[in-house]
Amino acid sequence: MDFKEGTIAIGRVLVAGEERNRTKTAEARLVRLNSRSLAALQRQRAFTQADGVQDPRYELP
Repeated sequence: MDFKEGTIAIGRVLVAGEERNRTKTAEARLVRLNSRSLAALQRQRAFTQADGVQDPRYELP
């Protein structure tokens, strides 16, 4: 997730409730977020960081 550029990289997908390690085309893609999506993610980011929730993969906020 790049908040400055307003983009998100998609490399894994969820199909019928099951996580898959590749997309339909087997290539990761960069998706540009619209202003509404970016604003929602920024609000969630502020809420999550204020609550002290950490990313379990990296132990980083």
